[in-house]
Amino acid sequence: MRSGYRAMVKCKALEILLIGLRSYFEEKAPQNYSPPIKKIIDYMSYGYMSNIPLADFAKNLNIPFRNLSKMFIKEVGMTYTNYVQKRKISESCNLLIESNESIEFISEYVGFSDSKKLRQKFKELTGMTPREYRKSHKSPGK
Repeated sequence: MRSGYRAMVKCKALEILLIGLRSYFEEKAPQNYSPPIKKIIDYMSYGYMSNIPLADFAKNLNIPFRNLSKMFIKEVGMTYTNYVQKRKISESCNLLIESNESIEFISEYVGFSDSKKLRQKFKELTGMTPREYRKSHKSPGK
């Protein structure tokens, strides 16, 4: 096989893996959510790093916090905190594969207070450290 073709196949395999990881972390399709939960999920697609508490969404949506929390768990299948952490880890996986940024940079970028917290949550959710994940998923050409 030509080396260019081999690199292209590896790149496509990584792309398929990334799509699989993203779908793993998104439990349901957004169109299945009620309007308040859909607003939160839509915002969190890009605003996960801002660490907005669910209480702020409750105020903004004019829904009692306890009701919104129960609604989130019922519709999404996990707590808001767990959802946000999974979202951050999902984006961390993407950045570990697609960039050469340091783990410290990635930790700050996705909204963890420090790299130690990222490492702990990453290992808990993926079974690997960020460094192990990058090494096992990064193509040799990158």
